[in-house]
Amino acid sequence: MRRIFAIILAVVLAMGLMGGCSSAPAQVPEEPAPQGEKTPPVVENHLPGSETGPAALERPETKSDTISLEGQEETFAFTLLDAENIGFTTYLPEDIVATVVSSDEGDAVIAYTNFAGQQREDAYLSFFLYQKGITMEEAMAGTKDMLAADGYGFPEATGEYRSYPWAQEEFRFTKEQEGTNYTGTAAFGNRGDRVFRVMTHMPAEFGDGFGARIAKIIEAIEWYTTED
Repeated sequence: MRRIFAIILAVVLAMGLMGGCSSAPAQVPEEPAPQGEKTPPVVENHLPGSETGPAALERPETKSDTISLEGQEETFAFTLLDAENIGFTTYLPEDIVATVVSSDEGDAVIAYTNFAGQQREDAYLSFFLYQKGITMEEAMAGTKDMLAADGYGFPEATGEYRSYPWAQEEFRFTKEQEGTNYTGTAAFGNRGDRVFRVMTHMPAEFGDGFGARIAKIIEAIEWYTTED
């Protein structure tokens, strides 16, 4: 009887020791609750004209409109220009001709005066959309370096006035060459994450006539895409 009791006691002690040596169940860490995908920040555009979407491509091919020249309203025939490499349309007066070009540096549209059928390379309005990765500071510095290398100076700005209210940055440049005074403006904004530049250049005496045409061209800009 004592032997049986001893065996039972040994079994009970062994089970107790096993229970004491066993560890508590491992705690499985809870997985963090899934979070929604982060929405990329919206980049505000700083562009001339208006963003009208597909309607910008549905405009008439031609139209008539007036331009104020030396205090007189004159009627002009206008032709629709599709700057497909940049993403907008606008109207060009009959005595302005344009070319659309693209390169590794960016996409451009250059509009030249063609008064009396004579195209002048020194009187132009250009639109340039830089490639991605170029900052506003780099675009401005590169433009100034290019102009300075060609002998242009940069008059100090007076006050807060800007030729282009939409622009984030702007500067003027001038040069005298062979008896002709040249003047121009470079204005910088952005289309999404790409820097956008509008630049004018002309003999000073073209200021009123070409300036009025430039204002009309820029006023008529409608963007059908602001994304790549």
